[in-house]
Amino acid sequence: MDKLFIPVQGCLLEVVREQYTDFYRDKERWRYLQKLDTKNSLLSLDGFVDDAGNALDFIADEAVDIAETVVNVAMVDRLKDTLPLLSDSEQALIKAIFFDGFSERKRPRRRQIR
Repeated sequence: MDKLFIPVQGCLLEVVREQYTDFYRDKERWRYLQKLDTKNSLLSLDGFVDDAGNALDFIADEAVDIAETVVNVAMVDRLKDTLPLLSDSEQALIKAIFFDGFSERKRPRRRQIR
């Protein structure tokens, strides 16, 4: 009896005939469905995710001010460039407020010694 293999994560895995048949039947079914989708101009939801599997948002939010967004991105970039010029405690404070989302009001207050 001949040995049968299927590709799994870039390697060939030896399988029994039933597994081999199931694998290639499923593969052919997938190709058939893709051809139908292409023929009928259907879009796959797989095309709407990034490399990490996160859903992509293709609908423009008209409430967002593009100019303000660009200015904010530029300011954050400049801030990141100047962080090494600050002391360690100043860097930690800036990172907490601007990058970790903490507000200045939520900072724990220092105890007063009476």
